[in-house]
Amino acid sequence: MDTTIHKVVTIMRYIRIQLLLAAALLLGLNHAAFSQAFSSEVNGNGFTLKKVVSNTSVQSGQNFTYTIYYSIPAGATNVTISDALPSTVTYQAINTSSVCGSPTVTTPPVGGTGTVSLNWSSVPGGCSGSFVITVQFPNGVTCNGASARNRACLLGDIGPLKTDICTNYLSTTAIAVDPWKINKWIIGAGSQPGPCNKVTADSVVRYQVCVYKTPGTIGQLNLDNAIVYDTLPTGATLVSSSCGAVQSGNVIMWSLGNLDATTMYNTTCCTFDVLYPTALYPTGSIINNQATVKGTLGSSNSPCGPASHTSQETCIEIKVVTSGNLSKYVYTNGQPGCAGKY
Repeated sequence: MDTTIHKVVTIMRYIRIQLLLAAALLLGLNHAAFSQAFSSEVNGNGFTLKKVVSNTSVQSGQNFTYTIYYSIPAGATNVTISDALPSTVTYQAINTSSVCGSPTVTTPPVGGTGTVSLNWSSVPGGCSGSFVITVQFPNGVTCNGASARNRACLLGDIGPLKTDICTNYLSTTAIAVDPWKINKWIIGAGSQPGPCNKVTADSVVRYQVCVYKTPGTIGQLNLDNAIVYDTLPTGATLVSSSCGAVQSGNVIMWSLGNLDATTMYNTTCCTFDVLYPTALYPTGSIINNQATVKGTLGSSNSPCGPASHTSQETCIEIKVVTSGNLSKYVYTNGQPGCAGKY
């Protein structure tokens, strides 16, 4: 009996160990699958090349760097280190060391894209050095999740030996959000308690609509071909606007054009005067409506997808209103230090 129990316990321990090992292996595989490398190194014929990326994810418009470390053996000739920048990023700057002498440096223009390269015709003595390339995802037009994937390569000769080595590819992912919002208010009307808190005895109601963005200068998307749509109740008509809005059917349309997300604040507003005919909207009528802004995120040339945002709903009641005036005056002789009265 004791022997049987001992066998059962041993089997259970074995199963438990196997389950723990399987879980550890699964965690390791998941980590390898979802993590991104910050660096890669390669060697060949006495040459060493290493590339390090400063960020594996970064907001558009924010600089990040590629640092290239290299070691060149004595007697090397025709040495070229190159890094072909991905088309998704733009070149900003380069910082080189002169440990191995003064190489010929080739770069794209600032704000452009292309290949960065350093070339030495000969390196009499062995040496090691580094250089730093600064890049960024273009602000406002880079889609969220866009990837910059590239590597560094080295060509060089040691006597008759030809060397052609490249690091592994390193990737950086862009972060960019839709910052746009829309609000709508009734202005110039009276107030009352309750869920429909605006009131007027007039048949013309004035609305203000504002399209704006969350404050910030990086990591946001432009809104191209932005148009505000304000659907009016049946029979209502647009009398005038401060922005050249037009009415088609029962919809007011206000074209805003392209809205820039790269400035800290960006707000644009318009007022609409809308007529609600008394025959259709007598005393006691409650009128609700809201506005929507639609457009293309990023740019029309490389769109990141559609955007659509709707304002809060406005409510106004048509009713008899008792008007009144409130005034305030100040009485003073205007001399500093002297008393006055309100």
